[in-house]
Amino acid sequence: MENQKEYEKRYQAIPLYKKGHGYNKILPLVQRSRGWLYKWLSRYKDVETKVSEIAAVHRDEFGEKFLDDWLNKILSLREELEAHKTR
Repeated sequence: MENQKEYEKRYQAIPLYKKGHGYNKILPLVQRSRGWLYKWLSRYKDVETKVSEIAAVHRDEFGEKFLDDWLNKILSLREELEAHKTR
């Protein structure tokens, strides 16, 4: 149950940040520390960047729809794995 709450807080923080909200606006909503928010946003950005780079290289080879599905699946699996980490 506690892991689920953490997972929900991450899912809440990332879209807010992507919409342009700053740390000071996000932190009270997720009730976590600045370090916690920085850690999870950094991990999200790293994964998003790597997946986008892979897609850019292979887009012509595999086709647009296939890669979009593939990228979404990788990102969702990564988020699932992050939710189950203890650190």
